[in-house]
Amino acid sequence: MYNIPKLSGVTKIKGNISNIPIFLAATLAVAFTAIISSFLLTSFEDATTDSQADQDLLNQAQSAVGIFDIGIVFINLTFYLGGILLATQIRTHPVFALPAILFLGIGTWLSSELANVYALFGSQDPLTDVASQFGLIEVFMSNLPVFTLGLGGLLIIVMFSGRAGGGETTV
Repeated sequence: MYNIPKLSGVTKIKGNISNIPIFLAATLAVAFTAIISSFLLTSFEDATTDSQADQDLLNQAQSAVGIFDIGIVFINLTFYLGGILLATQIRTHPVFALPAILFLGIGTWLSSELANVYALFGSQDPLTDVASQFGLIEVFMSNLPVFTLGLGGLLIIVMFSGRAGGGETTV
């Protein structure tokens, strides 16, 4: 048996297929935050003159928001790899493979819906120019179902490979 340290009241940390909706919601939230922040900064920068606000400070803030472009990919990979690593700590019985595969299907469908929501959000007239500045987010979000299916499938393989939990599963 493993001694997993107690972290803020949680004694067992697990990574499983049910984490996918959380990953997807966080991805959409970060993407929306990046676009809205950039839009607001651009609007504020256009509305002010050199005497009203320090334009250099606004340019630095705009470049800081640009970090979201690579950040969304990094955050997602961290979520999925963390889930995969934590899935090695779970003892699972093969009977739960079918519900996990069904949940992966639902997660893939959900990711396609969220990708469509992002596409509609980014194609709105005032946000089109700002959304086009985040090329990596746009590519990632348009391929989100593929990433979800691939990494979720890898998560299922790790969970049911027989090496999870460090030993044999008993019924």
